Amino acid sequence: MSSAILLAANPTLARLQRYLTEQPTIRIPAADASQVELHDFYEDEQVFEYAVRQISEAIRTLEHLHDKWLNYLSNLSGSEAQRATEFYETMTSSADGMVHVVDRGKEALNRLRSHEHRIKAILSRLNEESGSDSAAEVPNVNKENSSLLQIDLKDFSGNPMEWPQFWSFFQADLDRQPVSAIQKFNYLICSLKGRL
Repeated sequence: MSSAILLAANPTLARLQRYLTEQPTIRIPAADASQVELHDFYEDEQVFEYAVRQISEAIRTLEHLHDKWLNYLSNLSGSEAQRATEFYETMTSSADGMVHVVDRGKEALNRLRSHEHRIKAILSRLNEESGSDSAAEVPNVNKENSSLLQIDLKDFSGNPMEWPQFWSFFQADLDRQPVSAIQKFNYLICSLKGRL
C-alpha cells in the first residue's frame, strides 16, 4: 500500500518540482513604459496567479497523499509496520522526498504571493498615476479580463469521449473572444481536471 501511495504521488511530486524550477520572475516596468510593456505587466500578473494556483494544487494533493500514507502507517503493526515505516522514512527524508519538496513548494508559494501583491500594488499605483490616453487604455484591457473571469467553462475530466463537446464549448465561449493567447491558455489549463 505504501508503494501504491508513492506511485500516486510521483506525478504530482514531479510536477511540483518542475513548477519550482520554472517559477516566473517579476519584471517591474519603467516609469515611462510603453502601452505594450504595461500590457505585458498585466499579463505577468496572470502568470503569477496561474503559478500560485498550480503550486497550491500540487501541495494540496501531496499533503492529502501524505496524510493518507501516515494514516495507513498508523494502522499497521509488527514487522509490517517496521518495514513500511522504514520505507516511508527513506522516501520522505531525502532532499527530493515528498516532505522536503512540499516545504520548498510552500516557500516558493509565499515568494510568489509576495511578488503577486507587489505587482498588484504597482498596477494600482500605475492606474492612479496614469493621466495619458495610452496609459488609460491598459486598465480597459483589465476590465475586459475581469468580465471574462465570470465565464463559467465546463471542466474537462480527461475522458476522451467528452473532449469534442468540451472543445466546442471552449471555442464558443472563449476561444473567439478578443483576449490574448496566454489568457485563453490559462482558462484552458484551469478547465482541465482529472487524469490528462
